[in-house]
Amino acid sequence: MKRINLVFATGPLTGSGAPCSSRVNITSLSTFTKGNLVVDAHMGGFFAAQMKFAGYDVIIIEGKAKSPVWLNIKDDKVSLEKADFLWGKGTRATTEEICRLTSPETCVAAIGQAGENLVPLSGMLNSRNHSGGAGTGAIMGSKNLKAIAVEGTKGVNIADRQEMKRLNDYMMTELIGANNNHVVPSTPQSWAEYSDPKSRWTARKGLFWGAAEGGPIETGEIPPGNQNTVGFRTYKSVFDLGPAAEKYTVKMSGCHSCPIRCMTQMNIPQVKEFGVPGTGGNTCVANFVHTTIFPNGPKDFEDKDDGRVIGNLVGLNLFDDYGLWV
Repeated sequence: MKRINLVFATGPLTGSGAPCSSRVNITSLSTFTKGNLVVDAHMGGFFAAQMKFAGYDVIIIEGKAKSPVWLNIKDDKVSLEKADFLWGKGTRATTEEICRLTSPETCVAAIGQAGENLVPLSGMLNSRNHSGGAGTGAIMGSKNLKAIAVEGTKGVNIADRQEMKRLNDYMMTELIGANNNHVVPSTPQSWAEYSDPKSRWTARKGLFWGAAEGGPIETGEIPPGNQNTVGFRTYKSVFDLGPAAEKYTVKMSGCHSCPIRCMTQMNIPQVKEFGVPGTGGNTCVANFVHTTIFPNGPKDFEDKDDGRVIGNLVGLNLFDDYGLWV
């Protein structure tokens, strides 16, 4: 696999502050299909924005290092550093070690033990919780590349800021809101003819905005056309794992310049007995509920709903830290 290139590419709006623009596309050849088809993976988080802030649209990885290395990029300064002390560690420990050596502002895309051992469905993580799969972790591992660390201080220049703001406003009120909220909200709304609880896009229930005009109104009310009222919050943990997840939710989080905060920061002290941190983020991996790692699934727990949440955080910590993807 040393002859297979690995291409990290951003888009023209990345780093500009345009909504939902902090994506990096990772293109390579497949590690898990016959014929090495061209595949691509995607990562959110802050990696793409830091690439642009450092002055790069694309990073291309070629060849193979003789021993484990990590790529250190800060603006125009680029170097390969020894990574023997990182080899064998998970993605989170790798990220923490590199940030200690560089800066807390550094964004690290790292592989775990799965990528090191060339597992075909391995991926990489950046910003601790944002993953890219499609076997890209195995490609990095085959090159002895443990991680790529990027920090940029240059920023992105906007030619016409007023026009950019107008387009951002249009996107947030007419495009994103329309797609995710206006058509079918998840709860009954005064402005909507229909609602469907299976709709992914929802706001937290039971909270009220006391200072609202004509208020107080429940914050679950998300009438369209106004950035102050359109609800971009997905409350993803509850959608994925059920109502029990609400009591463990600390806050919603998300990628650079994205108003849809679809990652949930959770605090579940009970999981420490399984050897994983009590805090973590609810990522896409939560769709594959990990209660199967317990002999009796959720029935292992006194509260079955709690069991789904606990099993999820244990499972996604292992998946994310080893750098696995499906």
